[in-house]
Amino acid sequence: FPGVAFTLFLIFNIILWFMKSSASAPFLDVMILAAMWCCVSIPLVFLGAYFGYKQESIEFPTVTSTIARAIPPPPLLLQPWVGIITAGIVPFAAAYVELFFIMTSLWMDQYYYVFGF
Repeated sequence: FPGVAFTLFLIFNIILWFMKSSASAPFLDVMILAAMWCCVSIPLVFLGAYFGYKQESIEFPTVTSTIARAIPPPPLLLQPWVGIITAGIVPFAAAYVELFFIMTSLWMDQYYYVFGF
């Protein structure tokens, strides 16, 4: 992820630099970021990998049974369609209430205040 983020930053910064924009980061700042990435982040990755491979593997404290057991059906509130409907109703209700107040204030020829003051 840091490589992708730095590459996108570099591409956008080059585009801004070619357009002579004042929003582009100075060249020295970009070089400082690249040096910090190369001198801090990359060595720490290899150091963590070295110590990680030296550690013994994790042993689980219990033994897993090979006999399959029956999984009971989930209760009604844990069904996927309940979550789908709930996830759809909540934003719709928020937008509906807000539009109701906006339209009511327009139809009643009143000012609409966002926070109701």
